[in-house]
Amino acid sequence: ALAGMGLTFTLRFLCHFITGWVVWDALWPNEFGLVSPIYSLAYNGIYMVPEFILTFVVFLLLYKANFFKRFPLNQ
Repeated sequence: ALAGMGLTFTLRFLCHFITGWVVWDALWPNEFGLVSPIYSLAYNGIYMVPEFILTFVVFLLLYKANFFKRFPLNQ
């Protein structure tokens, strides 16, 4: 489950990063004068890194409480 969560967040981040770099810079150049990849990395990292950390912490808390054993996927 942790590997899947990590893979999902990584792929999502890459999609957002590439979109910010390629598409949004062409339409609306950033106001800080940063190069596109750095701006996209900072912009997307500001909210996606804390989101990953929070999701990871909530998963660990649910795992420690045996939440997932109460609702088995294979019945």
